[in-house]
Amino acid sequence: MKRILLRGLESAICLALVLSLILPAAVMADALPCNFVGTARIDGEPVADGIPITAYALKMATAEMDEVGSTLTVSDPAAGFYELVVELDTATHLPEIYFKIGNLWANETATWVQYGLVGINLTATTGASTTPQPPTTPGSPSPADDATSVTIPVTLSVLVSDPNGDTMTVTFYDASDDSVIATASDVASGSRASVSWAGLEPGTQYNWYATACDDGALCTTSATWSFTTKTAAGEPTPPTAPSSPSPADDATNVTIPVTLSVLVSDPNGDAMTVTFYDASDDSVIGTASDVASGSRASVSWMGLDLGTQYSWYATACDDGALCTTSATWSFTTKTAAGEPTPPTAPSSPSPADDATNITMPVTLSVLVSDPNGDAMTVTFYYASDDSVIGTASDVASGSQVSVSWTGLELGTQYSWYATACDAGALCTTSATWSFTTTLESQPSCGVSVGFPWYIGGGILLALVVVAIVLVKRKRQSSEPHNAT
Repeated sequence: MKRILLRGLESAICLALVLSLILPAAVMADALPCNFVGTARIDGEPVADGIPITAYALKMATAEMDEVGSTLTVSDPAAGFYELVVELDTATHLPEIYFKIGNLWANETATWVQYGLVGINLTATTGASTTPQPPTTPGSPSPADDATSVTIPVTLSVLVSDPNGDTMTVTFYDASDDSVIATASDVASGSRASVSWAGLEPGTQYNWYATACDDGALCTTSATWSFTTKTAAGEPTPPTAPSSPSPADDATNVTIPVTLSVLVSDPNGDAMTVTFYDASDDSVIGTASDVASGSRASVSWMGLDLGTQYSWYATACDDGALCTTSATWSFTTKTAAGEPTPPTAPSSPSPADDATNITMPVTLSVLVSDPNGDAMTVTFYYASDDSVIGTASDVASGSQVSVSWTGLELGTQYSWYATACDAGALCTTSATWSFTTTLESQPSCGVSVGFPWYIGGGILLALVVVAIVLVKRKRQSSEPHNAT
């Protein structure tokens, strides 16, 4: 019987060792483990038991955050202690690991190591976030998509921005073969990047796109746009029609004196002379000279009456005396001189209303303006309880203002609005907009820290096999032997 037990134990040990070596290679072919241990603190204080600690890594293909592991804090052996196993597919994810303590991004990051044991104490500050975000998709292409009669050489430009305010490298590509046209470096967030595309043929359609990469090598690629060059190189082309009037068409309660402005551009990049006219008698209101292509021209219209409607238009002429005239627009002046006027309602929300898959933390922004040109205080609110998300002060009229909204949940819809108040405490509230955060939650790795499941499973399976063998041998030993 002792011999049987010894053979059984030998079999169990051998089988357990074999399984502990074979099973990891089988089950971890795509995702390999690394243990992270330490403590978690928020605002300098250890967190309570049961607070989630979540690990994230960036996907190589999309630069999106992907959840790669989670656990809960405990008070033993230390307050706020955590043990977290992170499984990572190194073929699809970058090795840098980002952590969340509850809903707050930790200040620390760590490098994933295969089968490693990494000690890292995590800290977070209420209202702070360290999550990396790629640039927003390049937009507002110039030439506009499907533009025709574009003069050679062509200046390509796009508007680029980065949620973290990083400078960017913007590369322009020929979509026909993905070859690089040119690259613009150190492009500031919120500005335009431009390059020149030479060597093009007249009367030919070209397709192009752009990629914006921040200093962390996170990149975003634009849509593909097209344009057609002019049929004869050097053919004179007039300016485009003046557009984007201010005051807006049919605006009311406009303060006197009125500043008229329009956006003008010229296909040849010529400077322009822009003349503003009173549409009632075609008399000249004022003229702006040497206006650069792609900029705004403005003049002041004096001597207007209160509570009166006025109509106007503008003409842009290049240095070759080729001119283009705008549409006719109108506005109505205020009914009483000096009457206080509140800001216009905040508009042009970002994220756009009903946007989905928004990366956290979320940067909220709106366009604000004041008829009197006053600077404003703009406050952003969480619509569910009217609590303040953030406030921006001394915001210039006609500018875009933004705040960061942290501590949001994955895959959740949020509603918000903004209020703009001028120096006279006159306020205007925007509409309410909503967005849904990205949903990148994945099942946890299923590994218990301190004793990998595949070793425990292998030993258990080995013991079951040994038990079956022992029972079988015991039965055989208890049966009578037939005489030979």
